[in-house]
Amino acid sequence: MKSISTCLVLCLFSICTFAQSSFISTYNSTATEDFIDIAPISGGGYYAIGTTISPGSGTADILLMKMDANGQQLWSKVYDSGDDDFAAAIKILPGGNLAILGTYYPSLLGFQDMILMSIDSSGNFISMNSYGGPDEEVARAMQLLNNGNLLITGSTASFGTLTQSAIAMEINSSGQTVWSNTYGHLPINCFNSALELSNGTLLFTGYTMDNGNYEGYIVNTTSGGVYNWEKTFEGPGHDEFTSCMEDPGLQAIIAAGITSDSTAGQTDLFIAGFDENGTTYSTGIIGTTDFDWCTSIHPSTIAGDIILTGYSTVSDSNGINNAPFALSIDPLTPQINWSVYYSDGISEARSQKSIINNGQLIMAGFRQETLQFESSSLLISMPLQPGILCLENNLGMNIGLSTLTEGLPITANAAAAVNVASVSTVITNVGVLQDSVFCTTTSLQEQLAVSKLEIFPNPVSHELHLRSPLTSGIYTITDMQGREYQRSFITYDQQIDVATLPAGLYLLHLESSNSRFTVKFVKEVD
Repeated sequence: MKSISTCLVLCLFSICTFAQSSFISTYNSTATEDFIDIAPISGGGYYAIGTTISPGSGTADILLMKMDANGQQLWSKVYDSGDDDFAAAIKILPGGNLAILGTYYPSLLGFQDMILMSIDSSGNFISMNSYGGPDEEVARAMQLLNNGNLLITGSTASFGTLTQSAIAMEINSSGQTVWSNTYGHLPINCFNSALELSNGTLLFTGYTMDNGNYEGYIVNTTSGGVYNWEKTFEGPGHDEFTSCMEDPGLQAIIAAGITSDSTAGQTDLFIAGFDENGTTYSTGIIGTTDFDWCTSIHPSTIAGDIILTGYSTVSDSNGINNAPFALSIDPLTPQINWSVYYSDGISEARSQKSIINNGQLIMAGFRQETLQFESSSLLISMPLQPGILCLENNLGMNIGLSTLTEGLPITANAAAAVNVASVSTVITNVGVLQDSVFCTTTSLQEQLAVSKLEIFPNPVSHELHLRSPLTSGIYTITDMQGREYQRSFITYDQQIDVATLPAGLYLLHLESSNSRFTVKFVKEVD
């Protein structure tokens, strides 16, 4: 894998002169790669996380790369379970280790789970925990809390009373769940971002959906995940929040995302500003004449402005392609003060996440040659000083006030609040079901060997079929309180009679001389 610093990416209306730590670099090998998140290193440099697909195996693996302050690649690591693994987020923990959030997709029987890996600063694998139930979980975002714990979010079909609930969990330094809860308004829900506010509460943004109608969804909770308030923003098309920030200057919270409701374009950027109690003070739409997608939001160096990054459709003499963009706008008007995008006119490129570090805006994503399957991971670093940026509104973005209608705030007696309260009890009862913790294994392959387990059917009423990667050892079935119901020797292909177990949630523990796995199953009523 090699780093290629390139000058072919251009600002459309004028060429910007970048400062010393500004760069545009692609990183590629024979695989298809992208960056999905990035974390700045104290003292200079970056860790970037993404996904790589090898032409040989055809499976997706998690890619971790370290770069210096000038974007030069120092090393890269790939973490392979043998099945598909997709990265979602990365954080640097107190002490220097890395937390990598992702989703594991088994190729055989079973449903995807969230995974959280611990990696040292040199990229060496330390441990992994998985979080999930008998159905599908997908990881979307992760935040480092002030207490040093991690807040992870996404969606779940295993827990809650809805078809797909948004989920949030606080995870401690040992990978154990401190608390977890699910939230929802319509049948399909997901949190795309999370934020710890200055008042100690938590804010989540994403979408809620029914019959293909997406609404922007915002939920505020206590520090322990207990529901405070929620808001929905809806129009006739697709409305979704992808990121959020707290603006001390405006004393406001600003959520950013996309909407397909404006006549200004097919899909436009959408922002909403509100106070800590959920009272909305402004909404706005910004868009080109085609497709625009917002991925991140930050404070701007211009007082009162915010910075949005993402990707937008660019049309020129060479054709139509997506290009990364950044723009600074006044969220109250909304008025664009500067904007810039990067395109070579012949390739597809996207910014999937951005950060601000030492006066630089760093965008992480991918670049793909037209009509080519392979893509290269992409990193763009540019200064935030407006005088160095191309000041023209070179995105050609139209500016307009929002035509979205704001959904009524959900009160404590409303249906969505009742769902959250009832789910809270269920999640509490689940306990360690959400933590498939592998205690004594020594490598990533061995820890993920539990994914090679086949247990079916699940839920089960009479006979549980087990195919184990372990050729010897003991299995034990316990309930969530640790009470033991069965214990016997493991064989590769065996049937376990569970007909006499009371209906409920159980853990199946598999132990050998050097490994211990824990999986979960549901015993249903006969």
